[in-house]
This record gives sequence, C-alpha cells and structure tokens, in this order.
Amino acid sequence: MSVKESIVLIGPAIALMIGCSAAPRAIDWRWGPVLPEARSARATTGVGDMAVTVGGTSWKTVDGGKVKRWRRSVYALDPDAGWSMLPAYPHDAGYAAACAIDRRLIVVGGKDADRGHRETYVLDLDAAEPRWTPGPQLPRARWGHVGGVIGSTVYVTGGFESTPEGKGAPAASVLAWDTVSD
Repeated sequence: MSVKESIVLIGPAIALMIGCSAAPRAIDWRWGPVLPEARSARATTGVGDMAVTVGGTSWKTVDGGKVKRWRRSVYALDPDAGWSMLPAYPHDAGYAAACAIDRRLIVVGGKDADRGHRETYVLDLDAAEPRWTPGPQLPRARWGHVGGVIGSTVYVTGGFESTPEGKGAPAASVLAWDTVSD
C-alpha cells in the first residue's frame, strides 16, 4: 500500500490523511494492523510516512468494577510493516494533542488521573537515538484540545484549561508556538 494514497483510521474519532493532496474519490475500507494495546483518549498524528499514537487510557476490571488506567506507551504504524514501539512518553497522559513538523513528533498538554499537564515534549525521529525533549510549557494545563501545524508554528485550541481551584473550564483561546524562533 502506498502511504501517499492512504487514510489511516485509529479509533472511533481520529482519521489521518497522510500525504494526500486531495480527498480520494472512493475509499476501499479494509482492516489494518490491530493496535498492540486497546486505548482511547490518545494523541495521534501523522509523522512522515507513519501514524503515531501516544499515551491514552484503557480500562481494567477490578473487583467487578472498572478502573481507568493512564498510559505513556508510544506506537508507530508503518502501513507496510505494522506497529513498532517508540520511546515511552515522559509521563502518563491522555487527552493530549499531537502534531508533527517534518519527522519531529510534538505532544502538547493532556492529563492523567491526578492533574492536567502544561508540558510540551518533542521526539525527533531522525535522531540517532530518539528521546523526548521538553518544549515550552503552556500558560495553563490543557487537555481535550486539538492541535495542528502551519509552517513551523504549532497551534492548539479548544479543550479544557485548569482553573485556580484545580478544575477544568472550557478553553476559548488559541495558543501558538513558533518552533523556529524558540
């Protein structure tokens, strides 16, 4: 399968068009490689010829009840070779936003069981030994937002921001990080 003509669907609400200059005229759906771990609330984006998914949540049955588990694992899907594991994210996180500039994966915000996150991390997949490096922190913790890239600037909008009381309130702001000037 040529990735330049692919639409990758990961989960119920995330579709990525990788390398498509226009929407295809017809879609021939078929099953692809199953994720190594079933998860929701993950940050997913296209990086080069791969789809990459970061963190998220899963549920485990304990004593007849469900317990939410927060994840930090990172997987990359090469449509021709299947799933592979990348370096684990620095902390558990679900509801983050992910985007990419060239082969640099950028993950912004998110939350875990205890708190929302202000952190931004970058994983350079062209490095000899890829590892997560910190980027600039958000003004406030944010989760459930979306992110995208125009040129060299990362944008995030929507979702929820932490309040002084430690709760979440809908976020109306659009934040921008110019990755070249920083």
